[in-house]
Amino acid sequence: MWWKWWRGQQPESRFRDGQLVQSEAVLWDGLEEKCGPNGLVLVVGSLLWWREGIVAAAETCGDHKVDDIDIPVEHADWELAVVDVTWALDHMVRHCVKAKTIPNKRARRS
Repeated sequence: MWWKWWRGQQPESRFRDGQLVQSEAVLWDGLEEKCGPNGLVLVVGSLLWWREGIVAAAETCGDHKVDDIDIPVEHADWELAVVDVTWALDHMVRHCVKAKTIPNKRARRS
């Protein structure tokens, strides 16, 4: 479920043959419109909650299965997500620095 959401937040240039790719050719422009004002908070928060769920399940069941969830497999999937988010954040920052742009925040209402 997390991966489906994460894929929906990515620019089209991150996909090749329907799969997420880590390429220097990714175009990050306009991403702030896609993810909304809380985009980074949601990404990092979702990874934290996912990890907390894995830890809680492992503590309860001793690193086995919980309701058909294989904890070692779920942990490995979470680690892949962390690697991909880290890559994406690194490249977004590089893109902004290279372009000397910082996405505009919405104007605050008085």
